[in-house]
Amino acid sequence: MNHEFKLYVQAKTTGRYLLKLCSFFALIGGGIFFTLVVISLVSIVGRKTGTISIIGDIELIQVGTAVAASLFFPYCTLLGEHIKVDFFTDCFSFKVRKAFDFIGNFLLLSVLIIITYRLGLQIGVSQEYGEVTTLLSIPIWWALLAMMPGFILACISTIYYAMLQFMLKEKELT
Repeated sequence: MNHEFKLYVQAKTTGRYLLKLCSFFALIGGGIFFTLVVISLVSIVGRKTGTISIIGDIELIQVGTAVAASLFFPYCTLLGEHIKVDFFTDCFSFKVRKAFDFIGNFLLLSVLIIITYRLGLQIGVSQEYGEVTTLLSIPIWWALLAMMPGFILACISTIYYAMLQFMLKEKELT
């Protein structure tokens, strides 16, 4: 259903713009991951050869990975690319599978809203207490703030995906 559903999303005006925005977020996340790989590679090779070592490389990788991963959520959510166990539901009718998808989307949206809310609270707490990383003294709230757009867009994508799934007819994807 992946490729067909992507085309289905692109056929809708709102979906087209949302897909472009989610794709842009995913590209930024990919760029961050690529940068983290380079940082890790330079640091490891530098340590082994004794030429250079990047101080705080692990902190950068931890913070960068959290931010990059949050930027992938909207794209995965919009296209329904999360891990599913379709093996058990393939024997059910289209309507039953659609109901399961709706329940799954509702649960996913609930979790995303809770995470986004808690992330917002944690930004304030981290800023108030001046929480920083150990070696580089990067304020933790910066990373949390950078994660917020990904989670907000993931909530929007989940709502849009659930609406499309709800309105979807079986013949539209075959």
